[in-house]
Amino acid sequence: MEFNHNFFAKQAWFSRATIIAIMASSIAACNDTTNNPNAATSTPSPTQTVVVTPSPVPTQTVVVTPSPIPTQTVVVTPSPIPTQTVVVREPITDLAIVGTTPDKQSLVNKRVEVTNITTQNVNGDRTFWVGAGNNQQLFVVLDPVLDAGSAENKVVVKPGQALNLNGVIKPMPSSQQAQTQWGLSAAEAQQLSNQTIYLQADRIRFL
Repeated sequence: MEFNHNFFAKQAWFSRATIIAIMASSIAACNDTTNNPNAATSTPSPTQTVVVTPSPVPTQTVVVTPSPIPTQTVVVTPSPIPTQTVVVREPITDLAIVGTTPDKQSLVNKRVEVTNITTQNVNGDRTFWVGAGNNQQLFVVLDPVLDAGSAENKVVVKPGQALNLNGVIKPMPSSQQAQTQWGLSAAEAQQLSNQTIYLQADRIRFL
């Protein structure tokens, strides 16, 4: 009986110890639940929607500068002025034609028959100027035939005389040649330096 009594006594003590341990565990569990509610109940976190807003693309202003138009230099070449050929009919009856003809050389060897012209300066026995103005003045040299023979037969021209002249236009020689051929002074010969032609008169009539 003693054995059974001790056995039951141990069983009772073990039962009480077990109960106390269970109660202690329950109290500890309750404390943990109170202090850390997440430990007892795990509430799932709400789903977070992340909205990603793209950064705005910066507006780019593009300035287009047109390429400069190159300056073009246009060279306008004027058309050449056609040369006018002046045809002078023979015989020449107006000294104005001789004065206004640009190319005096074109008159060489052409016949001249002028009437009622006035003698201007007389340079020598055979040479003198005729015409009414600068554009009509012409240097005249008498043909040797008109100045040959005796004094009575020689032609003597005086300033201011009116006369008719026939002759041929000739090219003017140099000043030195004119001085030698026509018996002119150096000053008189120098006056002919700007002349290109002269009239060699083979017929003269005083009015």
